[in-house]
Amino acid sequence: MPGIGKTSHHQQRDQPCSTIAYTVYVSDTGYKRILDRLEQCKTEIRSIIHKDEEPPTQVYQVNLQLFPKTKKSEKYETVAANPHARIFDCI
Repeated sequence: MPGIGKTSHHQQRDQPCSTIAYTVYVSDTGYKRILDRLEQCKTEIRSIIHKDEEPPTQVYQVNLQLFPKTKKSEKYETVAANPHARIFDCI
């Protein structure tokens, strides 16, 4: 079974696949809340697998990722003036 994870889901187009990805603006507090929620999701997925009474028919890879796409900016004065504005520098 080693090496199965090396195969991209893009190479197996005839297999079922679900990808959900989006970019969000979030505060440090929101980030921590999202991490907590991802941990809950991971626990729930493990529970579903453990309680599954049917034999496995496929190997799937599950990715739960949250990573920065920008560097934090020290220029918060614009954000204070306009709470919907976000100032970030590209990584």
